Amino acid sequence: HREDRWIMSRLQRVTSTVARLLEDFQLGQAEQVLRDFIWDEFFDWYLELAKVRLRARDDRPVPYLTAVLEQSVRLLHPFMPFVTEEIWQNLTVRFPGLSGGVESVMVAAYPRPDESLIDDDAEDGMRVVVDLIRAVRNARAELKIEPNRSIEVIVDAAGSFAAIESEAEAI
Repeated sequence: HREDRWIMSRLQRVTSTVARLLEDFQLGQAEQVLRDFIWDEFFDWYLELAKVRLRARDDRPVPYLTAVLEQSVRLLHPFMPFVTEEIWQNLTVRFPGLSGGVESVMVAAYPRPDESLIDDDAEDGMRVVVDLIRAVRNARAELKIEPNRSIEVIVDAAGSFAAIESEAEAI
């Protein structure tokens, strides 16, 4: 799915950015990049999109959810050592193979980006989907339309039809 490729691509870009910022001793910016990714992209968007598929009994998002969470924990460890250790311990109990046998996040290798997972097409497609969903949410809020009420939306999808069509159920 496009959203699986998107979240893995974004994770690689964030990993690269955080590594560069840490090398430049820009700790606050590195933490902000991680926070924005984890809250705004992983939780607010990917997790919500994955729920649609999980409700339909499609378990394919699970490996992506766990992989992104595991790598995010390793990225966050320098900033939140006690919290990340607790999350690591719980993750490795539930998904023993995820940690590669490493008992503590303190001794786990710090993530390096995997350039082969960067997918510009998936990122561009998901940008269109996210923008569309935001536009519909904003219109609903401005017009005070209840969330459970269906509305008809006309979209000018010139050049973006494939992304919108493939994510129609989530939208």
